[in-house]
Amino acid sequence: MKKRLLIIALAIIVLALIGFLSHFYVAVPKAAPTQQEINIYISAHTTGVISTRSSIRVVFASNMVGPEKVGQEADPKLLRIKPAVSGVATWLNEKTLEFKPNEPLPGDKVFQVNVFLSRLVKDISKQHEKFTFSFQTARQAMEVKISGIEFYDDISIQERRLAGKVITADFADGDKIKKTLKASQNGKKLDVTWEGSYDGLTHFFWVEKVIQTDDTGVVKLTWSGKHIDADYDETINFEVPPKGVFNMESYEVIHSPEQCVEIRFTEPLDPSQSLNGLIWTDNETALNIIVEKNIAKVFPATRLTGEYNLYLSDGIRNINRKKLEASIVLTINFTVQNPEVKLIGQGVIMPTSEGILFPFQSVSLRAVDVTIIRIFEQNIAQFLQMNALDGQHELARVGRQIVKKTILLDQNGRLDYSTWNTHYLDLSELIKAEPGAIYQVIIDFKREYSAYICNGQANNDPINTINETYNPQDDTPRSYYYYDDDYDYDYDYDYGYYDWYERDNPCHNSYYYNRSVRRNVIASDLGIIAKWGTDGSMLVAVTNLSTARPASGVTIDLLNYQQQVIRTLTTDNDGLATTNLSEHEKPFLAIAKSGKQRGYLKLGTGSSLPLSAFDVSGVAVREGLKGFIYGDRGVWRPGDTLFVSFILEDKGKTLPANHPITFELTNPNGQLVYRKVTTNPSGGISAFPIATDSEDITGTYTARVKV
Repeated sequence: MKKRLLIIALAIIVLALIGFLSHFYVAVPKAAPTQQEINIYISAHTTGVISTRSSIRVVFASNMVGPEKVGQEADPKLLRIKPAVSGVATWLNEKTLEFKPNEPLPGDKVFQVNVFLSRLVKDISKQHEKFTFSFQTARQAMEVKISGIEFYDDISIQERRLAGKVITADFADGDKIKKTLKASQNGKKLDVTWEGSYDGLTHFFWVEKVIQTDDTGVVKLTWSGKHIDADYDETINFEVPPKGVFNMESYEVIHSPEQCVEIRFTEPLDPSQSLNGLIWTDNETALNIIVEKNIAKVFPATRLTGEYNLYLSDGIRNINRKKLEASIVLTINFTVQNPEVKLIGQGVIMPTSEGILFPFQSVSLRAVDVTIIRIFEQNIAQFLQMNALDGQHELARVGRQIVKKTILLDQNGRLDYSTWNTHYLDLSELIKAEPGAIYQVIIDFKREYSAYICNGQANNDPINTINETYNPQDDTPRSYYYYDDDYDYDYDYDYGYYDWYERDNPCHNSYYYNRSVRRNVIASDLGIIAKWGTDGSMLVAVTNLSTARPASGVTIDLLNYQQQVIRTLTTDNDGLATTNLSEHEKPFLAIAKSGKQRGYLKLGTGSSLPLSAFDVSGVAVREGLKGFIYGDRGVWRPGDTLFVSFILEDKGKTLPANHPITFELTNPNGQLVYRKVTTNPSGGISAFPIATDSEDITGTYTARVKV
């Protein structure tokens, strides 16, 4: 009995100890898979802040389905999104899964996505069965800008229009944006005409049939952002000037892309009057003036900085030849322009004869960061499947960041930050250009690089420079910033500190978000042009860009979309190479090779140059035959002999030898006056001398040839 009691007592003590220790025991969570481990299965995915209209994509590191599944709906249990979103997941290709929501996503919300890899990969380890990532949708906001009174094209119409625009932080549906504004005048509702931009972010509006009376009127604009989920409610009372009063209404200083003062008058200006000499500055700066109805746009010939007086003469007339009641003096403050960078010129290919110089311009900046991404030669075909040569999508799948360096712009202390300055970046000092590779050059800047004066103080803080080369971490999967134009490589920026309303304020951190410019560069002397005929013939011309002479002996590989070589050509002494392709051979890319030089040309109907600016009318080639009728002159007198010839081109040799050619000539009355049948000569030219009578009727005769 005592022994049993002892055992029970020991058991109670052990249980008590377990309960006591459990208060101090913390379970160690299972280690999450590392980025390198995820790299085995996931190449890229949607993340960051995206538009509410964006889809969600996952790009796998290897093929997950066969070609027969491309374009088909995926297993609905493959993805799980929290909060739940209704939609359809589709395989865009063997590696890419895209989920398209049925409705736009709610704004300013964080979503978590689970990808169940176990449904795709057999015998996957438990640690890798599920991959989780998150993204956030943009918070909607809106801003209203009133331009002012405008006139209809027909100046005689008595009513006016009130113009303005609404700018939204994210895409806004056109029908919903129309509900944000109600306009009225004297209690009467006014119609509003809307016109949206292609990106759904800028929405122009015109309040129609605004009445102008002998007294100052008011147009009431009532705004409500609830229809687009924006926190914006405001009432604006816009004053309408009295009828017949000619004065200046308002002015606006515009700094970019060109410096301009836009002056708005209450009446249309006299189109027959030149305003040169009637508008001037106190330092007599040369001005270019453009008049559009009641608006005068004044462009200084040279960029100005500081404070200036702009004088408007009382000799300025309106359309009724009424002059201003008095001269007007405007004090214009041409402040230092906001920090900005922009690229010069266009194109991708840079000849190597004078080094690899990359030109760009900057204003109000002391330094910039230059990032260079190398797209490897063996990945060019894959890159061009998704891009043109100047494309920017999915770079992390085909390229790697190799350089990131801070460039100080004022090396000698003489730079005027307030004006646009041109710089030439010698890429050969940053990289050793590899033959055949494409390099994307990205120029970006931070707030600490700004030369903009905030709160009356110049920024003289020292600049912390960056000088990075290849980092193995750059080989881990990147993310798609679809809200940021699909750039894979982005910069360290905490969106939590971003304030959309401060996006144009260079004294706030929000201004410096997404201000980069970028361009792809190929260091090559080979320029390629290809012409593809409807009969399957293809002509490829290669030029040496350094000498502008034909490039002979250049090897040209034609690749299909599956990156397989279907033809190999060599250019002749004229830099030309020709081939004939069957209807099943569809080249997608031409690669020119000459020593270490490489040139690339994307082929296909979507890559052809537009012809809308040229007269390309004519007759289509039918069955490979082309014919042309011509004479020794254009006008003959009755009694002359007409020497008319017909030339036939039959490159495909579709006609047999001695094939008949029929020539017919009819007079102005439509009567047949001459007919001859001949055979196709070996040279392709048939001559028809036709004698006429001095009594033949005059007029237009018609020649026809039947083959």
